[in-house]
Amino acid sequence: MPGPTYGPSGLQIQTATEVQADLAAYLQTQFGTTIQALNGSTVIGQLVSALAQILVAHQEGIDGVYQSLHLDGAAGVNLDRLVLLLGLSRNSATASTVTVQLTNNGGALVTVPQGAVFQHLATGALFAIDASANIGVGATVSFAAHSVELGPIAIPMASTWAWVTSYAGSVTTAIANAAAGQQGTNQETDAELRARVLESSQLPGVGTVGALRAGIADLNGVTAVDVYENTSNLVGITSPVSIPLLPPHSFVAAVVAPASPTMQQAIARQIYTQKPAGIATYGDTAVNVVDDEGFTHVIRYEAAAATTIVIAATVNGGMAAFSTAIKDALITLIGGTLSTGQTVFGLGVGSTLVGSALECAIYDATKINGKSACTGVTGLVFDVAPGPPVNTANLTLPWNEYPITGIANITLTF
Repeated sequence: MPGPTYGPSGLQIQTATEVQADLAAYLQTQFGTTIQALNGSTVIGQLVSALAQILVAHQEGIDGVYQSLHLDGAAGVNLDRLVLLLGLSRNSATASTVTVQLTNNGGALVTVPQGAVFQHLATGALFAIDASANIGVGATVSFAAHSVELGPIAIPMASTWAWVTSYAGSVTTAIANAAAGQQGTNQETDAELRARVLESSQLPGVGTVGALRAGIADLNGVTAVDVYENTSNLVGITSPVSIPLLPPHSFVAAVVAPASPTMQQAIARQIYTQKPAGIATYGDTAVNVVDDEGFTHVIRYEAAAATTIVIAATVNGGMAAFSTAIKDALITLIGGTLSTGQTVFGLGVGSTLVGSALECAIYDATKINGKSACTGVTGLVFDVAPGPPVNTANLTLPWNEYPITGIANITLTF
């Protein structure tokens, strides 16, 4: 009796109707065509229908296993197992962090214990002190802390806090934060992991531009990377971007990542591992990498810089109530810090700001029931800070810069 088939087109499973027809044909072959009518009004027909449903469920289970062997069909733990074969793993959720200033307002020395928990009153989020320290009478000491729950938590500067852990002196120890916290990340979703797998498809390569880009981009903490090479005997390249001082037979990676020593070492080591022998690296960041034999190599890359963009526009149609939504839409497109305190990465390194794209973001942000209530955007100007914007043409940033903006950098007139 026919069932699921496998061939050049992959696995093919049957519908319930097809299975039922096959069962009926099989029974009639075995017992003759005079067998009781095989429809829902007979006992045998009902039995055939029930068996068909069970067999279809089994075929669907087989199909599920088959699909889990492919990137598009795998999900959850099956996707984890699949990408593990490529040497990749799902990025775990990370804690949010904040640096707090603790002031001893009591009359005796205070020892703040490691792991002491305090609460961010606006969100209810709990944070724990990373390391213990003593605070003298009247003194203020900065402490690093991390969120108890993993994931992004927006902590604005000058937030209000309260101790949860009680220790000697906690009642008279004040908590403040002079700077906003750094938001953690959620666990990488299936869709994000699939996208990273595709982006890292050249990881098995070593010295190609694509392999270098993929290898650096796969590092946890790297937001974006572009790699450019100079294969000529002359200094500098003009295509695909202009890098006048790029030495002959060298390459440069423009990387968006934290400037911590740990991150710099990870990037440099990845470059050293993948770069072709005898080819020079170039960039404003120099890191010493020690090889397996104890020799030190200076590896360079370019730490891409954030360039602040200022924007001004008149939004017509009584859109004042959409002011924050419009600004957040522009920040999401360009990159920067949203009104919620969350940091987003937008257009990327060496990108071009296009006026019509900014206008589209404004129209999208002012939609009501799927239709924009904005009647027009006039006087749109955008430029590199500082100073009021005057530029109206498309704006392309240098190869080692990426745009950011924020609520304070956007002026809207209604």
